[in-house]
Amino acid sequence: MLKLGKLAIIGVTLSILLLMVTSCGGNITQNEPGSSGQAGSIDVSQGSGEKSGPWEVTILGGSVGGVWAAITEGVAESVRRTAPPGSNITAEPGKDGPNSIMVAKKEAELAISYSPTAYTALKGIDPYQEAYPGIRAVAVLNPNSTFHFLVLKNTGLTSIEDLKAKKYPLRISVNKQGSTMELVSKAVLKAYGISYQDIESWGGKVYFLSTKETMEAIDNGQVQAHSITGEHPVSHFVEAAMRREFALLPISSEAINKVNQELGTRAGIIPGGTYSFAPEDVPTCAASLLLVTGAEQPEDFIYNITKALNDNLDYLRTVHAILKDINPKTMADTSPIPLHPGAEKYYKEIGALK
Repeated sequence: MLKLGKLAIIGVTLSILLLMVTSCGGNITQNEPGSSGQAGSIDVSQGSGEKSGPWEVTILGGSVGGVWAAITEGVAESVRRTAPPGSNITAEPGKDGPNSIMVAKKEAELAISYSPTAYTALKGIDPYQEAYPGIRAVAVLNPNSTFHFLVLKNTGLTSIEDLKAKKYPLRISVNKQGSTMELVSKAVLKAYGISYQDIESWGGKVYFLSTKETMEAIDNGQVQAHSITGEHPVSHFVEAAMRREFALLPISSEAINKVNQELGTRAGIIPGGTYSFAPEDVPTCAASLLLVTGAEQPEDFIYNITKALNDNLDYLRTVHAILKDINPKTMADTSPIPLHPGAEKYYKEIGALK
């Protein structure tokens, strides 16, 4: 009887084990991707060109603590709000010049860039040694990054033609070499037939300083002028005007056209009254602040990124004054940088693009 009892226990145990194995096998079968490319509730399709499951997204901005850092974090937060569960959306420091190249080479998914920098990289125009045809736009974040040619009033200069005619020995900072600010500065001077070498041959000096460094150099008498492309009003100029008298030099229509052809910029205006020292409208050229990506990023992924931005416009407008007027129509106007197909698809769906 004891032996029969033991055999009965062993039989029951084996039956339970067999049932457990069968159940586990059933679960494995249910979780294998079927014809829909899904595993449970998560899309794990492979080779479909889609960015499935949680996203790993790096968004490159500017220097830590700067305006671009705030904007980049705002974009990142907008994406986080609609990204799949478990996604990692990271805003990281970057630089205007390299940012576009990084997304073209798939070293980052998204980045902020000015349109002239993205355009010259796309075409392989100086300072880029090769073309990066894979640069694509997702959205215009601000369409009014205007070129400013700021001079101390005591120089007596009222125009860039005046600078050339007088061969004035101007000490000017054109911002960091290779930045959009420097690219546009160089192109504007070139449109008037002026080179850096000309300025130095007249006894002047060309510096490559950031705006913060430049305003300090103006205060100590080292620099007399600064050229910059940025969203107006430039806070450094507003603050400096409390201590010094300045003038903004206008750009002629002929020069604007030349710069636009070279850098893909467009005609713009710095409205009168933007600065206390410029009561009248100042004609100039303008660039756009862009969110860019690489052409190889999946269409559905960029579609969803674009949708996330549009779904969070009220939030984005609170992130920084630069974004206060952001709207779908201006976001879609990324020329001369081609839109990514995913972004284009979304803008057409909502009627922002024909």
